Amino acid sequence: MELFFKWIKQHLKLKHYFGCSENAVRLQIYSALLAFLLLHAYRRHSCATGSIYEFATQLAYSLFERPAAMLKAAERRRNQAKLRIAMGSLQL
Repeated sequence: MELFFKWIKQHLKLKHYFGCSENAVRLQIYSALLAFLLLHAYRRHSCATGSIYEFATQLAYSLFERPAAMLKAAERRRNQAKLRIAMGSLQL
């Protein structure tokens, strides 16, 4: 039993529990275990190397990274706004 909780703390990154009841602790352990297994399966499917922690970090960065197309669209909108301001003095 001690080895199980040691493995949970090392691999699932559960340092503290959000709930005090038995059900809350079980749900948090199950959800962390499910997330770990999904990451492990996705890492195997994508043939990635390295630890699951490194893979999860890379995945998080790629999920929350703004694609280049969105950055260009924002820049285009800023340029159009500047043009409208500049042309505003010319309009009647």
